[in-house]
Amino acid sequence: MKLDVGCGTSPKGHVNIDLFIKETPQRVLNEAINPKSVPNFIIADAHYLPIKNNSFDTVCSHHVIEHLDNHTKAILEMIRVCSNEVILVIPHRFAKKSLFRYRPCITHKHLFNQTSITKWLRSLNLSFEIEVKYKALPHLFLPIIQLPHVIKIWIREKK
Repeated sequence: MKLDVGCGTSPKGHVNIDLFIKETPQRVLNEAINPKSVPNFIIADAHYLPIKNNSFDTVCSHHVIEHLDNHTKAILEMIRVCSNEVILVIPHRFAKKSLFRYRPCITHKHLFNQTSITKWLRSLNLSFEIEVKYKALPHLFLPIIQLPHVIKIWIREKK
């Protein structure tokens, strides 16, 4: 079974958790969540997941960690409730919408790159893999440069 922490309006799990159901600036198009349309929806904070240890095979979180006050506490909670694999997708600190316009998200409390994530996860004594995905700018048909766009992390086992 899969748990999606911070599911927003695009749930990807058998059980889906988010703290806010009303419109928030973090969500694309500032949409509200309709709890009745999200399968097995739970209102909860990523820092304090109301779930028993090792309850899910996979825990995923897409574009959430960078918004949290204590990203370490949230990761440790995800690892606690997971028996197999935690998957994180985080925007790279240099992610851009276009070649000439960089607008950092005002709701991001943390900025990450591959080095900072590696250092952070090693400090927690975790076994992990990282993949950085790049975006061609200005677009795929005329790639002038490739910029780091998102970082995908797999935490598969506790050391």
